[in-house]
Amino acid sequence: MNGLEVEIGLEHLGLGRVLKRYLLEVPIHQREYAWENKEITTLYQDFAREVLHEHKSYFLGTIVTIPKQEQKLEVVDGQQRLATTAILLSAIRHFLLPQAEDIANSVKSDFLTVFDRATREHIPRLRLNVDNDDYFRHRLEAPASNPAVVQPSNHLLAQAFELAEQRVQEIVSGYDASDHVDILNRWIDFIEFRAKVILLRVPDTNDAYRMFETLNDRGT
Repeated sequence: MNGLEVEIGLEHLGLGRVLKRYLLEVPIHQREYAWENKEITTLYQDFAREVLHEHKSYFLGTIVTIPKQEQKLEVVDGQQRLATTAILLSAIRHFLLPQAEDIANSVKSDFLTVFDRATREHIPRLRLNVDNDDYFRHRLEAPASNPAVVQPSNHLLAQAFELAEQRVQEIVSGYDASDHVDILNRWIDFIEFRAKVILLRVPDTNDAYRMFETLNDRGT
């Protein structure tokens, strides 16, 4: 076994668990959020199908990261899946606020933000690049708001938030209002425990991009 293999860390866990356990940061100059309607809709359709299979996990691929501090990871590959999932959780939280404030607040504290005692502020568990981060943070806090869209890629984020709001409405449509909380809670549990990823932690940027290119070249 070579040195690189010894240093690589590996976890198999739910995508929501990644958001819950770590502070995640996209490198400041890495590419912007890029998913469009097709990719987002496909992910949500896959989620909807798998939520019905309560004893089955769904594999979402690999997320490649570089540890920066304790519990803080730089995201080299996986930004699109992480951000899109965080956006859906934010939409679920927003929908639940009027009728189940306790669950809505737990979604925020578990998956979206963490309280920093030093700054006395809630900071996001996932931060995007320099062009996307302000818009992303604002919309996570208030998904239905309409801040100014400056960067072109923020139009894609705006679309992602709209699609998430629509998806939540579709999830609960046809059900009695008294069942909405339980239905959405099943989605939250699925994202946390059964929407599985392989989380790779590698020592530095060179190793991270080598791993990223190898996984993509081999279609793993």
